[in-house]
Formats: sequence, structure tokens, C-alpha cells
Amino acid sequence: MRSIFIIFVVRKTDSWEWLSNDKGKLMTFPFFLFFHQHNQNISNMENEVWKDIKGYEGLYQVSSLGRVKSLSRVVVKSNGRNNSVKGRILKSYSCRGYRYVDICKNGIYKKCKIHRLVAEAFLPNPDNLPQVNHKDETLDNNKVENLEWCTPKYNINYGTAKERMRDSHIKQNGHKIAMYDFSGRLIKIYTCTKDVELDGLDRRAVDRVCKGIVYKHKGYRFSYV
Repeated sequence: MRSIFIIFVVRKTDSWEWLSNDKGKLMTFPFFLFFHQHNQNISNMENEVWKDIKGYEGLYQVSSLGRVKSLSRVVVKSNGRNNSVKGRILKSYSCRGYRYVDICKNGIYKKCKIHRLVAEAFLPNPDNLPQVNHKDETLDNNKVENLEWCTPKYNINYGTAKERMRDSHIKQNGHKIAMYDFSGRLIKIYTCTKDVELDGLDRRAVDRVCKGIVYKHKGYRFSYV
């Protein structure tokens, strides 16, 4: 049986053609094939500005849109030979809602919060404020216009911070709990569900009383405050 070899040729018009050695004919495939090429280069996005990362000049830069890239450079290997390293966009990762990147100098890696890199490169800080706030409260939106230097007090009280802290506390420790005797007299208020365990009560059982699943626990009634 005669073998036929197929070679794919991509044209600028985004169409595909097949070249066959069968009679040397150029044949066009009768339906569309779609080709997607992931762009791995470091060309700028619209309105993107890059600046050196302090202490890593010539090695890394951060952009006004919150991207971090390594720069093309020549590295001398341990055997004395030069090795050309091509610059690339660094892949970030999430930790507690914030985006991080790892950068390296002299073989030592450093974990960096991207929003701090952006602020340090683009935002003046004449008062030497210690923290960076996200104006829209979206922790992975690290565009320069979404960031501002601030005090810890400002940061912790900004926007819906108190509500988020309260919800986080409730999620971890539960609601405030009121304890009553059977006459309806208030005995005690616990700051969170977890605290009932300090008095020898079962946390899950107290929750069940508060939810109306059971009527009492160890002779007491309970309700969420």
C-alpha cells in the first residue's frame, strides 16, 4: 500500500492547506480548522507601563496593571559559560486572597505580594505609610489606580472591613449565644458558640437548640443573639 505524507501549512489568512505528495497536488481541505496560538511573549497590554522592581533592577519589572516579568539577560553558569535567559511574564499564585510571585537574585528566592510591588514602583509614599489598600476591596485587582498607601487603622476599617471581619469571626467561632432558664430569664450571653464549651456545654447541641431542632440542652434554652 502506498503511503501518503501530509504536511500542514498555516497561511496568514488563518486558513489551512494540506500539501500531499500524491501526484504533487496542493489540496485545500473542504472545511475550516481553527487554530489558537497562546501568546507567550511579553508585549505590552493597552496603557501598560513597566518599572524596575527596587533591589532587582535589570532582573525584574512590575507593570501598572499588576503583571510581573523577568528581563532577558545573560547569566554566567558555574562552568564559566554564558547562558542567555529570555524574559517572560511570571505566573502568580493566590494566598489568602492576595496575588504573589516568586523572584530570585543570587540564587535566593523571595515571595512578594504583587500589590506592594506595584505601589512601591508607582505610588509616592512621602509619609512612609506601611500598608497598601485595595480601593475596590478586590484583593487580586492590583492595577495601580486601585491601590493607595495607608495606615493599619485606615486599612482595617476601610469599606466593609468590619462586616467582613464579623462574618469571618462568625464563620470560625459561631454566633453570639444567649442562655435562658425555663422561666425565660436570661442567664448569660456567650460571645460566640465556641465559648459554651468553657461551661461544659456541647457546642453542636447548643446550635441544635438555637435552630429549633431540639428543645433544650442540659436543662437550658439557647438562642442566637
